[in-house]
Amino acid sequence: MSGGLICFGGVCIPINAIWPLVLFGLKYLSAEDWQAKIAATAGGRALVVDFTAPWCKPCQKIYPFFKRLAATFDEAATFVKVDVDDLEDVAEAAKVTMMPTFQVYRDGALAGALSGANENNLRHFVETHCLGAKKEN
Repeated sequence: MSGGLICFGGVCIPINAIWPLVLFGLKYLSAEDWQAKIAATAGGRALVVDFTAPWCKPCQKIYPFFKRLAATFDEAATFVKVDVDDLEDVAEAAKVTMMPTFQVYRDGALAGALSGANENNLRHFVETHCLGAKKEN
């Protein structure tokens, strides 16, 4: 991807500077992206979703580990984040009642869910749902 700027609060960053983050699943989804991402799982590629919020301390604590998992399993799954405050309708439709909550979608449907900020549980959850595990973190 080349060219263009993305701006936040008057500060603009070249899209090329953030593109690697998008590739490793660190992108926050928009409402428009949600249904498209779910539909894309029909091809067999898993979608791993981190339902989070900036004020959630356990969410922020587990995020670096989630990011490492995204890099490890990038060939097996797409990793994304959903800010529950920005996408309340998506969080409600996904029946998210606590954070962090992680969900995996496959073949257009929910395949599994996990709540809590335990690294071992999250690793096992991702390994279970993402075929072709690459390596241990």
